[in-house]
Amino acid sequence: MAQTSISTTFDYSIPLSEQLPMIRKAGFTHVSFGMDYSHSGLLQEENWPHLHDLLKENGLLVDTIHGYDLDREDSLKKNEILARAAVFLGAPVVVIHCTVFWFEDDEYDEKFRLVSGRIKEMERIAKDNGIRFAFENMVPGKPTDLCVEMVKMADPEYIGFCYDSSHDQIDGPRPMALLSGLKDRVIAVHLSDRIREFVDHVIPGEGFIRFDEIIPLLKESSFRGPILMEVGVENSKYKNAEELVARAYAAAKDIWNQVN
Repeated sequence: MAQTSISTTFDYSIPLSEQLPMIRKAGFTHVSFGMDYSHSGLLQEENWPHLHDLLKENGLLVDTIHGYDLDREDSLKKNEILARAAVFLGAPVVVIHCTVFWFEDDEYDEKFRLVSGRIKEMERIAKDNGIRFAFENMVPGKPTDLCVEMVKMADPEYIGFCYDSSHDQIDGPRPMALLSGLKDRVIAVHLSDRIREFVDHVIPGEGFIRFDEIIPLLKESSFRGPILMEVGVENSKYKNAEELVARAYAAAKDIWNQVN
């Protein structure tokens, strides 16, 4: 059976109580909770039993939840809470941005010092909770360079890589060097297409990203988790959420079948 997932980012205006039946109806086996914590309620422990019940009612598993930017002041505290939420909900991986989406090149050394100084604590949180963190690539250039360095620095038992295709292909088409270089560290994916600058996270086939190059690399990689679609109605031609989710499922299933 195809293992497929979609992020709740597809339309945050729709409450989870309506999103989850829509996701299951489309055929997805998993769901991923996005970074809008007001939508999911993940940062409040009292909300976890309700989320657990919603998942059970809809026959869905959780493959990943989105963690908190590692360069923010309160990141360790919040990521420890989110790690415990992941355990409660059965999610094996928490995806993390090492930094804000973009920063100036001359900020790199300070970002490196700050984030690298938190790696051991993130490994400790992962070990204590029996989950893994996946660092996600951001804007090509220094922000993604930092992500790569942090992945290489970290213990692979606790920290891996999350490949985001829309982020990787900003100002593209670009070579698939990032995925190729870290294919043995991939433990999560955020797959979507890109049309042009600021028009991204659309369904594969809507834009210019060469999934015929991504798929063989995923097939060669150690990644065998659910194929996750991180798409949204905002930039897609599919403005009806139910149609978007159905189209996303078809794309995810097709990629799963080619990778596995």
